[in-house]
Amino acid sequence: MGKALVILAIGLFGIYMGIKSYNGYESEAEHLYQGNTVELTCDADGEPAGGPGRISASAQDACEEERKDQKDRTPYWVAGGAVFAYAGFSGVKKARAG
Repeated sequence: MGKALVILAIGLFGIYMGIKSYNGYESEAEHLYQGNTVELTCDADGEPAGGPGRISASAQDACEEERKDQKDRTPYWVAGGAVFAYAGFSGVKKARAG
């Protein structure tokens, strides 16, 4: 039953990350600032929150692209999580029955 619970936990984590990806989360993005590639912090809404050149247009574009990438990963997180959650739930059900 322990293995089934681990699989179920992995599935629930995948679903959680899918929901979190859809809602957005703080992340890092790279953009070009004064001829150098620098890293900046983006907030959950896809807005630059900190780092060099955070008020520039390239920082805004980099954060928007990072936010779009997060939303694009949502279906994969949810689908993978659902498969693992179903497999884990089935395993727990079998273990309790047998």
